[in-house]
Amino acid sequence: MSESRKRENHGVVDSRVSEKSSIVRINVGGCQFEIHLSSLNAFPESLLGDENKRKIFWNTDRQEYFFGRHRACFEAILYYYQSNGRLRRPDHVPLDIFLEEIRYFQLGPKALAQVVESENLREIKPKIMPNERWRRLIWQHLQYPASSILARGIYIISMAITLLSSITLAIETLPSIKTDLLGLCFSGTNLNGSSTYQFVAGCPRIFSTMPYFTIESICVSYFTIEFFLRLISTPSYKDFFLSFMTWVDILAIAPYYCIVPLLATSTSKGVNLTVVHIFRLLRALRTLRLLTIVRELRSMRVLGRALKESMFDLAGAAISITTIAFLFGSAAYLAEEKDNANYSSIPAATYWGIITMSTVGYGDISPMTWLGRIIACMCAVFGTATMGMVISVLGESYQRVYKQQTYDPNEQEPLLVDWDRMSNVEEEKEQNMAKNLATRSKLNFSISSNDGNIDDHLANLIIKHLNEKVIEIQEIIRKDIYLQMIDNDNQKPADSSVNTSLRYFRL
Repeated sequence: MSESRKRENHGVVDSRVSEKSSIVRINVGGCQFEIHLSSLNAFPESLLGDENKRKIFWNTDRQEYFFGRHRACFEAILYYYQSNGRLRRPDHVPLDIFLEEIRYFQLGPKALAQVVESENLREIKPKIMPNERWRRLIWQHLQYPASSILARGIYIISMAITLLSSITLAIETLPSIKTDLLGLCFSGTNLNGSSTYQFVAGCPRIFSTMPYFTIESICVSYFTIEFFLRLISTPSYKDFFLSFMTWVDILAIAPYYCIVPLLATSTSKGVNLTVVHIFRLLRALRTLRLLTIVRELRSMRVLGRALKESMFDLAGAAISITTIAFLFGSAAYLAEEKDNANYSSIPAATYWGIITMSTVGYGDISPMTWLGRIIACMCAVFGTATMGMVISVLGESYQRVYKQQTYDPNEQEPLLVDWDRMSNVEEEKEQNMAKNLATRSKLNFSISSNDGNIDDHLANLIIKHLNEKVIEIQEIIRKDIYLQMIDNDNQKPADSSVNTSLRYFRL
């Protein structure tokens, strides 16, 4: 039996039979489409553009390619070939189904990028995890609160301690409490005319009896343990130390370890006042850990992404507001210079213009002359219009990000066969698989073109059942073929001329 005759028997088309015409017929779920072969060949990496990929779907009896796929999606996919690369989702087709069809027909990253842009999709970035199991468990529980109940519990404890630390810091600043840690340990004595504070004897003992210092010690100890666990379990030290939240954690715990040794080892020797102020400032930075709470709130994440996407628009609006405020401020300065001492300079008048345009109106600077008041009214009107545009830009960006859907670009592609690779496999297994594919095509076509004698719902159920059975058979045959390929490769001598990039079955 000739090679051509063999392929006809198991449903695989010979190129001399199938593509002697420039028109290619494609049947998708009973609906026939026609397209020029040159349009398909313009995209050789796609399923329909590659002869070796599409020929397993050839139906010899009908002389056409058959696909049991979504009809409405295929209309858009066919137009992609006809329009030389323009792809748009039909309004009545769900987005997830359309993305699935794009992957099935292997239209490529350029086609997917068009859908991502037009549908306002956001790519799901893969989570980088450590290689070691123990490090992976630690990182997962600390970094991803939604991964497990234990991770959620750790997150709640961390947020509670963060709130406790921030509230304690706020209470320490109340005048009635007077429990500032540095203030208790240093008197206001000026030593030798220099800006130094005198250390108070017995300060470490006072610290040990202070409840606020005890609370701070517990909180900082927890932050230190958490930071150390993140440090030893991070999958990338570069990304870890480039993260903003990492430096927030460092600044939250570093002042404590600087202050305690200072208080424990100091004597009557003076301490520079600048160092004292720096430590007090760094202690206040622990409130930045509240950003970890904000990070888990969806509304705040959406707002952050909206601000990021609108950065250039907001920068342009800020420049416009500053320019308009400068013009109105200069005019107000010229009108109020002689009668109003508050307008002492153009920069001061520009500050007044910005406050007026933002409709804040502190009242510290206000015009007194009739001309200045007219300028102030015009400035307020322009400010209202300008601020309205800024708010609309931010609101539109927020709505776009809030409705944004996600997609996974690394999702597995459908099962495809590489006939070039399979040509060296046992002929019997190849024929069995091709017969199954041909049987599925004939059954699907006969049901879809039955002139309504079979109910559409029943037909779909039958097709679904047959497809499941065929997939099971394919999986069994695929495993046998794959193992046979490995055996053949192991038996072949090494040859540099052999193309090592040959493809196998895809799961």
